[in-house]
Amino acid sequence: MKKNQYRIELTRVGYLFIALCLGIGIAALNTGNNLLYLTFGMMLSFIILSGILSQNTLYEIYLTPRFPKRIYAKTPLAVRYLIENKKNYFPSYAINVFPATSDSISMDGAFVLKIPPRGSQEALSRIIFPKRGHHPLPGFRVETSYPFGFLKKFMIQSSKEETLVYPSVFPIQPKTGLENQYLGELLSGQRGESGNPYGIRQFVFGDPYRYIHWKSSAKKGELRIKEFENEKRMSLEVDLRLDSSPQADSSTREIAISIAASLVIALKKKGIDIFLRINGSIVNAHLEDEMLSALALCEPSKKPFEYKNITRQGQAIVVSDLSTKHLPSDVFLTISRERFADYI
Repeated sequence: MKKNQYRIELTRVGYLFIALCLGIGIAALNTGNNLLYLTFGMMLSFIILSGILSQNTLYEIYLTPRFPKRIYAKTPLAVRYLIENKKNYFPSYAINVFPATSDSISMDGAFVLKIPPRGSQEALSRIIFPKRGHHPLPGFRVETSYPFGFLKKFMIQSSKEETLVYPSVFPIQPKTGLENQYLGELLSGQRGESGNPYGIRQFVFGDPYRYIHWKSSAKKGELRIKEFENEKRMSLEVDLRLDSSPQADSSTREIAISIAASLVIALKKKGIDIFLRINGSIVNAHLEDEMLSALALCEPSKKPFEYKNITRQGQAIVVSDLSTKHLPSDVFLTISRERFADYI
């Protein structure tokens, strides 16, 4: 991150102290009282000392933010800061870290009391990205009001990097027979070397010895071996269809995208093979992060929503911000905008 020059802001205490200092200075000039001159000089020295010590505190301070691998919109995430003091002899005190801009990103500040010379400290704060898509990483304001709180000296560490924010997700509760019909694996009826027990047969040369059924072999007086039935993994297609009409509501669209992302995560956790289709086109992605990336960047399509001749990769769950009458009825599950309340 690029570090900019130091800047100064007076605090409320600083303004009051300077006003008091000016008042005592004027009184010293009017009265010629040596004690007032001495007090005025001491107060000026406090201001100068405050500037020197705060400068020393921020000198050779470096900040490295560490963001999590996955960032979801509207979801608080913990950001760790590694704050390093590269000075050889002097510690740094009372360092605060804040976002340099807060227009589109909500974030709490972090505080470190002391960093020893040639040492480092970790701080933790929360950050919230309000929407999905590409976001520039925020710059950070590193400041201190050490030692007297008269002024805040700060520097801005800017960043030119950006990150991809996934759609907001939530624990989804489909009110269907989805759990019973498709979660898990079904029997294929074909013999294999793993899965559920299929039967016991006579041992043939070349069979794995680890599958010998010793109890049956002892009873029959010959080697018997266990057979298994292959398990067939079911696949589902999450079909996201976005309304491209000018009257489409953007908030409803974002809910549809969030439901699709939540379904991808929930079904992947259950071990189901997932295919993702967005606006009629199959997404060439199999990993969860690739699918979430596609959902993070998807936009409404101008093509019509009567998708013709779609070759399904499996049973389909259609998610859309359109009404039910515009969606197919020959699919496993349809989540239209009228049914959003059942899933969020």
